Amino acid sequence: CESSPSATFLTKPMPPAALQHSVAAEDVPSRKADTSVVATVWRSLRLILRALYLSALFGPLILTLPLRNWHVTSDAWWRWCVHTFELSGALLIKLAQWSSSRPDLFGERACDRFKHLQDAARPHSWSQTARCIEATFDAGWDRWLHLERTPIGSGCIAQVYKGELCEVDELGAESWRPVAAKVIHPGVRDRIEQDMS
Repeated sequence: CESSPSATFLTKPMPPAALQHSVAAEDVPSRKADTSVVATVWRSLRLILRALYLSALFGPLILTLPLRNWHVTSDAWWRWCVHTFELSGALLIKLAQWSSSRPDLFGERACDRFKHLQDAARPHSWSQTARCIEATFDAGWDRWLHLERTPIGSGCIAQVYKGELCEVDELGAESWRPVAAKVIHPGVRDRIEQDMS
């Protein structure tokens, strides 16, 4: 396959028909509610651990809230606040993203601090991306999909890579076209389900 750099950049990749798999959340078979005692205990334990984790993250931040008003400590406190939201998971990052678009409710200073969370969330590693793609498309995916190893953007749910997809027409001719591949962060679905419980 020859690379064609002049093709248009697409935002939604379309794999070759023989390899077409769907990884969207709505296409994944829904998990049946497991009502066993063990599952209920495990789910409750995970919720308690999540609550303890969030308490440990946000407790000290809330206790030091007055530091944001002092000129000397304000910048450090806001960096800590944004970092705390980054560590808290996708649901709370989404809340921070929303709040960054509402200066009428939270003020310009808070909105400016959280603004970078719109598209600059902490990315996951390339090895995690490769494992995710291999789990979806099996080994050998890199023969028909070439991705740059550095993401062009990372949000709280997923990150996006620029790449090229090899397509074969009905005559057997191969061509490459630019695509954007969106890869969900590992474990994000479970953490969102946990936070929504």
